[in-house]
Amino acid sequence: MKLPESWTKVTPLSKALALVLFAFLPFIGFYFGFIYSQQLYENQISTNQQDPTPTLAVQSGQSITIYSEPVDHIDTPERSWAVEKLYRLVGNNSPEVIIPSIGKVGEYPSSYVLSPDKQTLLINLESKFALFDLNTKKIYKTIVLDYGNYRGVNFSPDSKKLFIWDQKYAGSDKSYSAYIYDLTTDTKSTLNTNTSEQISSLSVEKWRDDDIVILSQPMGDYSVLWIYDLNTNSLQNKNQMFGHLSQNGQIMAVEDSQVNDSCNEYSGTDIGSYKIVNPVTLRVVDQLSGSGKVVSFIAIKPDGKEILFSTQDTIDSSTSADVSKCTALYQQQETTLKYYSKSIQGQIIPIDDYMEIIKSWKLDSTERSVSWGVMKNIKLNLNLKDDFEIIYQYY
Repeated sequence: MKLPESWTKVTPLSKALALVLFAFLPFIGFYFGFIYSQQLYENQISTNQQDPTPTLAVQSGQSITIYSEPVDHIDTPERSWAVEKLYRLVGNNSPEVIIPSIGKVGEYPSSYVLSPDKQTLLINLESKFALFDLNTKKIYKTIVLDYGNYRGVNFSPDSKKLFIWDQKYAGSDKSYSAYIYDLTTDTKSTLNTNTSEQISSLSVEKWRDDDIVILSQPMGDYSVLWIYDLNTNSLQNKNQMFGHLSQNGQIMAVEDSQVNDSCNEYSGTDIGSYKIVNPVTLRVVDQLSGSGKVVSFIAIKPDGKEILFSTQDTIDSSTSADVSKCTALYQQQETTLKYYSKSIQGQIIPIDDYMEIIKSWKLDSTERSVSWGVMKNIKLNLNLKDDFEIIYQYY
């Protein structure tokens, strides 16, 4: 069958159309293929996360613990990528798996943030955020922004928005952006986009009720306090060492002085006192002093009105202390280690069981909000293996 000449004749229009199709069809195919693969991936996650076991009802006073287990790692020439399993434990019941597997090449589960209403767990995968509904046990939203390697993030007090600090964690990257992301409308508002030689990534610690966001800048062995005032859209370096922040973001316990400690092989000193400051004004509101002993922070009450701490005897580094003396001091810590509660500007009261007080406070316990000793006690009480990590314990 011979086709009409008008169908087969090469014209300038047909040449132009063929050139356009040749140039753009691969890109169009790639785009729709990428969208389709993302949908397959999200559907696979949702399918894997459907747990036939219903979520246990939480009774008043019961703790809820979310923790992770490393299940695999994937090595590439650039880096190693972690794969984790997430559990939820209600009271003394058996733990339930809420996410069988999270993490792959290009998606490293670097941190987790629990919303104030305790309904959503945000998973920072570095290349994007995944929002996990703790009731349905499904990832219901993913957020992808600009730079994509390191992002500080935290929820607004009403859990409806995110403050996002978007900047790669690298000394050579000085470009940053600050956003507000509205989870209800899925819209992003840019607060600030700039470059700075002083900022090498900020962690978002707390979005306070007064719309001041508390941030910290890692500086090796310590961090520096920054704040972002949403009322004036201004970023401020407070030139203050970052410390232990209260759950409401109103006070912070900061190392203030040192005592000699020859049993500390690293520095020969230890913390001798803390100052309690307002992180915005830096006004000192109280102090924790060990009167020559080592002082250790334990926890701050959620409303910022009471602090738990401990003191312990030490060996002055001006005198010689061999291993046997330090060992003997450690073995006697049950008698030399003392626990205290102190209300702001109030009396110091000796206590016995600080874990019971933390439980009565209904404090959100994370590695950022309480001492290492508290997190260790939580793991011991739950009989978790050493490689399991507590993400949150709350009530």
